[in-house]
Amino acid sequence: MRAVRCVGKRVEVCDVARSRAEGVRVAIPSAGICGSDLHLLASDFALPFVLGHEMAGELSDGTAVAIEPLVPCGHCDRCRLGEYHLCRAGISILLGFGRDGGMSEEIVVPERCLVPLARGVSVRDACLVEPLAVAIHGLRRASIRGGLRVARAARGDGRRA
Repeated sequence: MRAVRCVGKRVEVCDVARSRAEGVRVAIPSAGICGSDLHLLASDFALPFVLGHEMAGELSDGTAVAIEPLVPCGHCDRCRLGEYHLCRAGISILLGFGRDGGMSEEIVVPERCLVPLARGVSVRDACLVEPLAVAIHGLRRASIRGGLRVARAARGDGRRA
């Protein structure tokens, strides 16, 4: 199957074997390019994995899903506390960085990674669910809500208005 990999400091479309991992097979029509992917390419840490942690796809029955790009161990102290995003397994839990991601024709993931899309949400646009979730999480942590001023406009001389 066709996939996008980081080869040196370049992106390369190549053929890779279909996954034989246990889990749910998802056809991927939608994968985003994140700033993290670009930083990876510019770094000296090019990993030998299929890129893509922002993705959406369709199950064999036609169900449209977004995919949470974390595959935590489920057994460490962090996972047991519900903080699976801080899993002790480290980068190996992150699709597109520590294991093959979604810039491919399909991916196999644990069922817990699947987030069914609401009616009317296009699977082709749904690769934006992950970055949207990150932004909403940040807003919630900062307690930002409608009508709250978070920045002041600067005047032309650089001073605050």
